[in-house]
Amino acid sequence: MKRRLAVMASTVAWVLLAAVAQAQSLAMRPFTMDDQAGLAGPSPTDVSFLLDAPAGKHGFLHAVEGHLETGDGQRIRLWGVNLTDWSPGSIMIPAKRDAAMWASTLARYGVNCVRLQFLDFVVPRGLIADGKTTRHLDPKQMDREDYFLAQLEKRGIFIDFNLLVGRPFKAGDGVTDAGDVRQGAKGISLYDPKLIELQKEYAQELLTHYNPYTQRKYCNDPGVAIVEINNEDAIWVGFHGPSAYYSKELDAIYNHWLAQKAPKAEALAVRRETGAGEREPVPLLTGAEVGGASTDRYNTEAQFYLWLEEGYFRQMRSYLRRAVGVKCVILATADHDHGRTGYPLELALSSFSALDGHDYWEGPWEKKAKSPMVDDPLHSTAVELSRSAVEGKAYTVSEVNEPFDNDYEAEQIPILAAYGDLQSWDAIFWYTFEPKKQPTGGPYVGDPFDMSLDPVRMTEVAAGALIFRLLTRKWKGGHFTRLSEKRPIGSLWRPGVAL
Repeated sequence: MKRRLAVMASTVAWVLLAAVAQAQSLAMRPFTMDDQAGLAGPSPTDVSFLLDAPAGKHGFLHAVEGHLETGDGQRIRLWGVNLTDWSPGSIMIPAKRDAAMWASTLARYGVNCVRLQFLDFVVPRGLIADGKTTRHLDPKQMDREDYFLAQLEKRGIFIDFNLLVGRPFKAGDGVTDAGDVRQGAKGISLYDPKLIELQKEYAQELLTHYNPYTQRKYCNDPGVAIVEINNEDAIWVGFHGPSAYYSKELDAIYNHWLAQKAPKAEALAVRRETGAGEREPVPLLTGAEVGGASTDRYNTEAQFYLWLEEGYFRQMRSYLRRAVGVKCVILATADHDHGRTGYPLELALSSFSALDGHDYWEGPWEKKAKSPMVDDPLHSTAVELSRSAVEGKAYTVSEVNEPFDNDYEAEQIPILAAYGDLQSWDAIFWYTFEPKKQPTGGPYVGDPFDMSLDPVRMTEVAAGALIFRLLTRKWKGGHFTRLSEKRPIGSLWRPGVAL
């Protein structure tokens, strides 16, 4: 018995030693994302076969009967990333020597569209020339961007231009109280005449710019899939501008609307409630007053803001079409604030043929420490984004992420790709891809949203491309053919339907 126990103990010891040795040989090691290596030759994980190069070969993209289509009537889905440069060592507009490498990298991941965020920053980050105004584009920076976008289009990657995002307006632009205006002029960019004039000027200069590497102006380039008017912007009841000047300006517009546009009975009721005389201006609610306002006053102001937003977006769309000559899909702005209902904004944008949504889970501003799909499914990104889809309108998601670091970040890309496929969305753009100045440098995640060297999320981008873009096709006769797609009507909100 003792001998048997000794033999068993010896055997267990050898097994444990062998297990330890094997564990050491199989120990987890850093997984280095080497984008330069992808240029060496074909890879079994390369999904660039999903792309149809060059971008725009089938004509301009349009929104037709609730979906994006190419000029020759083919259904198309966009699987994309935002391009930004928030973390140290990143660059939004790569040097020419790196442009082909980054374009090839994105193509290998199955990315067929890039959303250009923050181009309205001042050089060296954005396109705007450094000076006393923000009214001119920097020629050298434009040349780099032209070359990079030509490399993207060559590989089948479309372009999404975002016109007003973070522009740092200056006094030299003729902007009143410029020092008080936040980047992008949120809220006031929808009604201040000077800011609207500057937006039109920027759109004209950028989109009529001639790219010598594609030999086209951007407004005439079918490789440009989308032009967005204004990133994440809206006005809500209780809003006031960043200074007294913009508050008075908004009050004046409101009182003109009350006199000229509002039903007389509603205008009189608001005057009685506020105590304003016949010739006195009616004050708008401030943030602190909203909760105590009557339903009638609140609804009257809500109608005003709806009119103001709708008018701005219609005006900008008309300018882009008629004066600039934009031929691709035009998006207004995104349904982006899930702390509030998004339906008033959706109603203001309902004349557009395509609508957009943004959503994040467990960002750096909110540590929920939960899985959205398991622990809080009714507030998951799939559910929150689904509210933005409108019957008869193409639907894109131009910003989404489950930022680093949290225990559940690996779930979002495949899950959202599957839900986007199920609900027949037209585009998903992940936020964000940050090209590095030194592509061969060590791997790192530069900020909570930076995906570019993240071995979990970037490998999942390739898998997600297969889910979102390939599962809508079937194999037949040696190639993939498109399946007919219909969006499930029951999941959509329709304008005019009670909520």
